[in-house]
Amino acid sequence: MDIINFLKTIKVGMAVPDDFAFLKKYDLNENSIFEIDEIEVIQDVFIRNGTLSSAEDIIAKLEKDENYKKFSPERKECVNILVQNTWKFDADEINDYDLDFFTSYFSDEIFTEAEIKEFSISLKELNRIPSFSFMNLTFDRLKKLKSVDTERINYLINNNLCNSFTNGEDSIADILAFEDEDFDKSKKFLELNALKTKPNSIDLKELIKSPERYDILCELTAIYGIKHVSPSVMNIVKKSRDEFEKIKMITNEEVRMQDGSSCYIHLYDAQPLAELTEEERLRAYELLHIEGRSADGQIDIPEVCLLAKSTHNDFQEFIKENPNFQIVFKNEACKTFTLVKDENDKSIEYVFDFKDGLIETIVRNNNKLIIENTRNRIHHEISYSENEKVEWETLTYYDEAGNAVKTVNISQGSMASVPNQSAAYADGRIVPTQFASEVDGVRTIIKDFVSPDGTKTEYYFEETPDNVHIIKYKITDKNGNVLMNRLNTFHQVSENSFISSVDGHSYRIEFEKDKIRVKDNDKETVINLDNLVEEEGREKIVEILKSVPGNQLILMEKLPLARLKYDEDGEWVDNGVWKPETETLIIGKQNNFSTTETNLLHAIFMHEMGHFIDTDEEDELKMVISNREDILEIFNQEVENMRHDTTSAVQKEINYFLNDTTSIPGAERVAESNMLLYAKEPARGMRVIYFQQYFPKTIAAICEAISQRELELMAD
Repeated sequence: MDIINFLKTIKVGMAVPDDFAFLKKYDLNENSIFEIDEIEVIQDVFIRNGTLSSAEDIIAKLEKDENYKKFSPERKECVNILVQNTWKFDADEINDYDLDFFTSYFSDEIFTEAEIKEFSISLKELNRIPSFSFMNLTFDRLKKLKSVDTERINYLINNNLCNSFTNGEDSIADILAFEDEDFDKSKKFLELNALKTKPNSIDLKELIKSPERYDILCELTAIYGIKHVSPSVMNIVKKSRDEFEKIKMITNEEVRMQDGSSCYIHLYDAQPLAELTEEERLRAYELLHIEGRSADGQIDIPEVCLLAKSTHNDFQEFIKENPNFQIVFKNEACKTFTLVKDENDKSIEYVFDFKDGLIETIVRNNNKLIIENTRNRIHHEISYSENEKVEWETLTYYDEAGNAVKTVNISQGSMASVPNQSAAYADGRIVPTQFASEVDGVRTIIKDFVSPDGTKTEYYFEETPDNVHIIKYKITDKNGNVLMNRLNTFHQVSENSFISSVDGHSYRIEFEKDKIRVKDNDKETVINLDNLVEEEGREKIVEILKSVPGNQLILMEKLPLARLKYDEDGEWVDNGVWKPETETLIIGKQNNFSTTETNLLHAIFMHEMGHFIDTDEEDELKMVISNREDILEIFNQEVENMRHDTTSAVQKEINYFLNDTTSIPGAERVAESNMLLYAKEPARGMRVIYFQQYFPKTIAAICEAISQRELELMAD
């Protein structure tokens, strides 16, 4: 049935059938399968059914608002345009906060009367773009469009580009705000007719960096029928011409299997194969079909490419004897992969090194994990409770003669987020390396680590019940050179008054109903909470901010931050996230990490602030600390040291900082370092222990870079 004709027949009050339940999401403006007049019909149906409020209903309610009544005609015109182009509101959910949303965008605190006249013209221009909604635009993104170019609006409309972007308003707004040179360079990509979905603003910034990329994209559309610029396509387009030719060669190459059959490698699969040496690639082809391997157990191309790097006899023999293996873990940073097979009702994992062959076996027996690492001579045991939480761990290190030289014991202490750790030596010495306690409400954490290359970490944290906390953090190399020495304090003077200090430099912080004032000597920074924090979750956000040091609060004004949200039940319930493309920082919840929810949320916030600080203020795609070669060089050396001092279980704990596929490890190292500098309690369990223990030089270098960036931004 034609959906439009069907919707026209819906009677007032009739429920939308399940087949059309997606319409309840009110994303019709972003759905290019509808024409403009069809969208208007659908809107009318929903408004008549009482599902949505009409623009007239909202304006009528606004006209009763005291703040709106004070607006000049130009400001009211802006609000009216915003309402007309932001129709996605539930009739039952229009409330005072929604009205504040419309009025606060154009208050005199944000725009002068002269600016609002200019903005009114731009909004009228933007309102000409079909299917464009202001609802999903951040305030800062909208401000960038206050002098939008009419010719660019005409260009989007005349070339039918308005419904061609996967992320709708975001891409349109960003493209309209491009520099003239960048916008002109983008046109040939936007006019590439073979592309059904046009490159979004983020991809365009990458594509226009090199003329070669246009030629490669044209070939992909002409030869391989590419119609969408997906992440896989972008990975190929960013290759050099020589690399692309190699991918093409592999794509067109017929591969003979061991059973006599043949196949052709898919374009996207050819990319990882092209990164191998010729010898490794031939070995990968052999692995594509292993005699005796079941069809449903076929490994994918990236895994084949990983396995092809191993030439050791241990691995070759294992493959012959165990055709139906499974890859359960890949760690390219540590140059290992883990295969598993079931044996006598027990799960046994085998860890192979690319060059050293089989280095470790892992046996899961009831609630205990037993790891034997032959390369590093470590016996590692982990005991789990019934709900799969770690109860205790031991790592025993042996010398070449088989004598135990050290046993590291890890057990749950009085603070759930910070286990106790100590090292027992063959001569009888017992050296505490991490200790946490909570006595009469005073929480204390002490850490004393020595990394494999002799770098020493000294960390002391103390927090009292009246919100006074202190962090001492010192890192010294084996020659006695101090790499980092920080002293941060935070003191609550009254319910809304606080003093923080960073290495003796003090900041006075005052909370008011709708703003925060931070005084740095004779300078004062004002943070407007109404523009920054949504009403829902505001109490939680303010509670978190009341423990944030003054220098980090100032950065919230110095760098683009459009929205600060607390989300307990939504998309990011298990953690926090920094979304640079929308300049939004979201805080979620992780109750399994900390004994106190307040400290947990504070730790998550300081981690996400690290991502925020790492983002370039002019280009949200650029990370200013994560990509530094000098820091990466230090990190790679510490990875190599760690490989020969740990087991795979330890490495898995910190894979988030090594080569985790769900994150950008370099960015996560920066974020975690910021958390270690400022969080009231580093509430991340074993992840934090091993990061501090094995990467002290990396942390010191990152913290120095964070401090330098803070100074540069606050000097403006």
